[in-house]
Amino acid sequence: QQTHKACISLSDAIKLLVKKGMDPSEVTNFKRRLVQLQGSNKSKFGANMIKDTTDFIKDSSWVFEVPQLKKKSNYYGYEFFSNPNNNFEPNLRIATPKNYVLGPDDEIIINVTGLNESTVDAKISPEGTVQLPYAGIISLNGLTIEQASQKIKNKMKQAYPALASGRTQLFVTLSNMKSIRIKVVGEAEHPGNYLISSMAGFFNVLYLANGPSEKGSLRKIELIRNNKVIDVIDFYSFLQKGIMGKEIRLEDQDIIRFPLYRKRVFLSGEVKRPAIFELLEKETLAELLRFGGGLEAAALKDVAKIVQMGDKEMKMRDVVAADFNYFIPRDGDSVFFEKVLPRLEVACA
Repeated sequence: QQTHKACISLSDAIKLLVKKGMDPSEVTNFKRRLVQLQGSNKSKFGANMIKDTTDFIKDSSWVFEVPQLKKKSNYYGYEFFSNPNNNFEPNLRIATPKNYVLGPDDEIIINVTGLNESTVDAKISPEGTVQLPYAGIISLNGLTIEQASQKIKNKMKQAYPALASGRTQLFVTLSNMKSIRIKVVGEAEHPGNYLISSMAGFFNVLYLANGPSEKGSLRKIELIRNNKVIDVIDFYSFLQKGIMGKEIRLEDQDIIRFPLYRKRVFLSGEVKRPAIFELLEKETLAELLRFGGGLEAAALKDVAKIVQMGDKEMKMRDVVAADFNYFIPRDGDSVFFEKVLPRLEVACA
């Protein structure tokens, strides 16, 4: 009976083991054990003995076979919008912000106190006006609470002269808020029209729309008003630092657009937060590592292994730690940090 033996190279064998589930952090250790085994049994291995041990140890072509490199999910930040425990509803039990913009259907209370006392409830009409005793019709559409207070005060000075001297005070507060319509477009998970409270903010609408789709960007979300992009929001600032940045007040008929992402890079190995991260045009490997929370204690810190898409095939390169602040990853790159060898180095006194 004839026996057929299928032979593959040692490098191909490593790739096969990784592809079948070997932990990438154990590859270097396995190679060293294999070299030691062959070195101690030369008669058994004979001609198949590894001729160039150094090249074999340094060969990183197995990185191409790391299963994590083929992931299509695990995009950083997307889990925020799919977490049922998150409650991102607007807080309606707060004082009316001074920059709140009045419009049709808002209801206000005008309190006059001091030398004169009176209270007036008024609802802003579809034309954006209110009719007040002793002041007539006043247009408030598009004014902030602060601006509206000053305008009403000026109109009512004839009826209440003490307003000019300060012996009478006038306060305007919001008693009932209008609803506004916001449109979410682009690469959103749930694009469409949303009818929300006028006290809701930008991030409330992001949550209602369930964030971006898999091709959408979290780094350059656009707020469009009157056919102009008035702000671009980077959601990573909130995810990384818990900071929402400046308050973004929405207005009726605003548009929120999720553009397509431009660059994504996969970070894996001995890092604290392995994931697929979206990078801006000039962000470096050091910034990618910061998004990933930094390296684990057992990580090989002096070099990162980068797998890049070439014209016809994938290519692998090493980037040393001194270049982390200068190396700019490309779209589709995979960055992998190996584990330090579990070998004890004895220091001599």
